[in-house]
Amino acid sequence: MAEEQTENNSSETSAVEKERFDISFGNGALKKLKELANYLSISEDRLGDILVKGMKIIDAVKDAGEDKIIIETKDGKRETINIRDL
Repeated sequence: MAEEQTENNSSETSAVEKERFDISFGNGALKKLKELANYLSISEDRLGDILVKGMKIIDAVKDAGEDKIIIETKDGKRETINIRDL
């Protein structure tokens, strides 16, 4: 029984390991990614965290049933950003 459980865990792990998406950034995109990391005080060896934060924003907007984010600037102006147009 323990052997059967180990086999099940191994096949689940293999399926998860096979599902993967790799991405490379260069030129302006890498520069922007590093700039955002610096702004958020995230070290350059954790640039993937910037992408995760972006996905969380998009997911929050989606979960709210919207396509737009309303941002209030320091001077009190409101700006609407459609995430589909980014």
